[in-house]
Amino acid sequence: MFEKIPSEKEAVNLPKYEHLNKGEKPIIASIGPRENLDEPTDSIQVSRIPEPKEGAHDVDYFADQKELEKRGLKHGGAGHAYVMSPIDDKDKFSKNFINCTGIVVAGREKQTGKDISFFAHLYSPSIAFKTRKRETFLSDLHEQMEEIKKRTEEGTIDATIFGGNYFSENDPINKRTVMDYTKVIEILSKELKKGLGFDPIIMTGPKTVLNGEDVYYDTANRRMHIVRPETGNSSTASYVAKDMETEKEKWVGANEEPI
Repeated sequence: MFEKIPSEKEAVNLPKYEHLNKGEKPIIASIGPRENLDEPTDSIQVSRIPEPKEGAHDVDYFADQKELEKRGLKHGGAGHAYVMSPIDDKDKFSKNFINCTGIVVAGREKQTGKDISFFAHLYSPSIAFKTRKRETFLSDLHEQMEEIKKRTEEGTIDATIFGGNYFSENDPINKRTVMDYTKVIEILSKELKKGLGFDPIIMTGPKTVLNGEDVYYDTANRRMHIVRPETGNSSTASYVAKDMETEKEKWVGANEEPI
């Protein structure tokens, strides 16, 4: 049984959203710590994403291709590379973002007045450098952005990026992970800005310890619920891609740095 993480715990809400109409709510996030779920104890408070609402899309990166197609999710073919939800008013969620990254794009539908969204779970190494899978992903991403722009009111669209790992660049084993994260954030930020007209917020910095994170997006309330291995340090803070060089200095060893 899932337990909803505290609704205001480490809520992220940056002050400037000039692309949104006055009074329009941006995407925000509640973040909780992910402990070892296999060995819970009375002394450990384990956070979990909310129990999915009826009809919520499971953007399952590890699902069979035929199952994804049956449920109307786009994907990168054999080996996946990415999975992308339909655009609708349903909630979306996905688990086990390790060195994977994710996207949420949301807006208010003209016809219904309801918020609609799409959610993507992508494997950073497949997107970070030029490959056929990256080109397929970018094609699907721009198709989704064009559709959500046509269906929603101007000044109501918001977007965010999340996920990824970042370890010491001085360790040769981790150098590729650092490169993948840096490149994929640059690419996703650039493509979202090209398609939507504004710089998306990267909702959290990358994880700096091994383990995955689970993410649930509540479409009606524009709220993400993020469960990750570490919280309460500089790797949890939001940023925009143009500030990445400054932010990098905070990430290495962030799990040992209380703030």
